[in-house]
Amino acid sequence: DNCFTTTYDYYKLVYMYGGSSWMKMRYINSDGSINSAAGYYFAGSWFRRDSGGSHDVGQFGYFNQNYMTAGYIGDGQANQPQFGEYQFYQPNNSSYKPQFWGSAASKHGNHTKRCDVTGSYDSPFSATGITLFVDNGSYPMTTSNFQYALYGFN
Repeated sequence: DNCFTTTYDYYKLVYMYGGSSWMKMRYINSDGSINSAAGYYFAGSWFRRDSGGSHDVGQFGYFNQNYMTAGYIGDGQANQPQFGEYQFYQPNNSSYKPQFWGSAASKHGNHTKRCDVTGSYDSPFSATGITLFVDNGSYPMTTSNFQYALYGFN
């Protein structure tokens, strides 16, 4: 909380997650509460290549959800975690609908995968932070399997 301020216009989050669950994201309201109301929109695409030379691609998107996906990866592992970066522009500007875009990558089994994603909330408000979480209780985010850094700049 309070990681998005008026000091910077741009923010970049880089992360590593060594679990095999999809990460989800919600914004934190200016009062410190987590915005879990419906109104999140997100869309993206992914592509994958395996050791045999096969490849496939896909698209995804959802609207009016109570979260945004932070990547359609879902298959990081301890010895080859998924990693990515996400950018935000003035997320705490109450005149804007907060949004992000970014990319993530992973290696799992015999394939490597990349995902590009964007997401937003459908109403303007001042977001002072984000919370990341996973949808599968058997792969919780811990200090040993999840690491991140958030940078602000103008």
